[in-house]
Parts: sequence; C-alpha cells; structure tokens
Amino acid sequence: KGLGPCAVLYEQYVEDCLVHLLNTSVYEQLSEEEAREATTTLKAQILQWLEDFEHVVGPKVAEFIEHHMNSNASSPYG
Repeated sequence: KGLGPCAVLYEQYVEDCLVHLLNTSVYEQLSEEEAREATTTLKAQILQWLEDFEHVVGPKVAEFIEHHMNSNASSPYG
C-alpha cells in the first residue's frame, strides 16, 4: 500500500485474490440463506443509522445512500 503504481498479470492477480479469499481464517463462506439473512440485518442497521444520524449527514446524503441501497438490492454484484 502506498508504494505507487505496479503491474501484475491478470492470471497472477486472480491467483493472489483466490489465495486471500479462500483463507478460512480470514473469511467464512456463508450459505445463500445465511448471506440473505445477513444482508437483511445489515440493511436494517444502515436504515436505522440513517434515521438516527440524518441530522448529522443531511437529508440529501441519507436519501442518496438509501436510493443506492435499494437500486442494488436486486443483485449483490451491482
């Protein structure tokens, strides 16, 4: 980090990512049901946070966040 630009072959990049992402000491693989439940919980927490702190972030920011959460809800991949 912070060392400037670098170049990595795509194949090496994918391999490095998979080594990291498949490390079970870092990540836990969830079932689809667990992932959906976690997503529902997180969305509720974010909406509650927006309600609690809209006076701090402002209504436009809260509206922007909620809009984009809703527009991305149909696919977790964007």
